Order: sequence, then structure tokens, then C-alpha cells
Amino acid sequence: MAAKHVTTEQFYDLLQGERPVLADYWAPWCGYCQRISSAYDKIAEEYQDQLEVVKINIDEEVQLSEDEKIEIIPTLVLYQGGNVLGSITAPGSKAEINEFIQTTMKKTDTKEKKEISFYYKSFSKIYCACAVFTFCSNQLIYSSFISLISKKMNP
Repeated sequence: MAAKHVTTEQFYDLLQGERPVLADYWAPWCGYCQRISSAYDKIAEEYQDQLEVVKINIDEEVQLSEDEKIEIIPTLVLYQGGNVLGSITAPGSKAEINEFIQTTMKKTDTKEKKEISFYYKSFSKIYCACAVFTFCSNQLIYSSFISLISKKMNP
């Protein structure tokens, strides 16, 4: 499955989804963009179950490329939850693109684990402090914590 060519509207819809989005900002006149196109399509096939892999033509989606501050092409940007996780400019090979994805996703996983650890430690303090309150108060805090952890664990 090749990478999907998307418009600005389609791109923003994908960013609202649960899956990370890998976007290739390119142009038809860019020889280097054409050269890595087949490698990028292979990445799209390999990661089809994990990522939304898209291509954005900067000549057709001028405002989007300006909003995303794309100055050099090809630039690949990995997004999750509407946020930029990382980017790479002019990757030299499929292996380099793969390494970028793996490294960036690993950093994100580690960051989320640290956030959950922080929330857990904070919750423990809050829960202990609230132990003197009624059972209902504790249940409300516990429910909020479980909801927060569920969202972090299942983005």
C-alpha cells in the first residue's frame, strides 16, 4: 500500500485520530523527493497497521506547509495527537526513515511512561491525603485517576 496523498482538510482529520501520522512534505519538481518516494511507499506498507503514512504536495497545500514551517523538502514529520514528535529532512534511505520512526516512537513511549509514573506518584500522595475524607471523595479521585491512566495507556 502506497502512501496516501492528502489535502489540508484530510491531514487535519487524520491528526484528530488515534494513530500517529507520518507526513512527507514534497513537490513534483523535487528530484530528491522523487528519489525517496519508493522507499517512503515501502515504509507505508511496513507501518500500515501502526501509522497513517501520507504525502503532502507543498505546491497544492501552500498554507499547510507554511503553517507547519516546512522550509526544505523532502521533510518527514511524525505527529501524534496533533503534536509534532519529530522530523527529518532529506533522509538518505529507507533504513534512515525507519530509524527515525523507531527512535522517535521509542522516545515518545518513554516519555509517556514517565508521565504515568509521575501521575501515579502524585495520585498516591493525593489519595493518602484524602483518606480522611469520606469514601465517596476517595472513589471520585480514584475514578479520575483510572480514567487518566486509561487515556495515557490507550491513546
